[in-house]
Amino acid sequence: MSDTAALADAIEKARTRYPELKVAHGAYYRNGRREVPWEEATKQPITAACVVGFAMLGGFTGSWSVTSEPILCPAGCGSIAAVIHLNDDHHWSPERIVAWLRDAGG
Repeated sequence: MSDTAALADAIEKARTRYPELKVAHGAYYRNGRREVPWEEATKQPITAACVVGFAMLGGFTGSWSVTSEPILCPAGCGSIAAVIHLNDDHHWSPERIVAWLRDAGG
């Protein structure tokens, strides 16, 4: 399985396992409005996670490179595409990012 497919699978797994979590932008995890560092995420309640947070909750440990060559952002802004960029800057949902990952090489 490619890292891209594993990343998509981990995001889906966490979204299924933690349906109560909202989607965060700009922080891996949040408890209300407070940002929660990764080290504390398992020690206190969290109310939201970004796409990277969901991937880590889903057990992802692979490479964060989506493709071997850089590709332009599918939202059309001209930046290099990355899951963090799509989550934070374009507010794409985890489900939309998973679909894009599967298209990009998963």
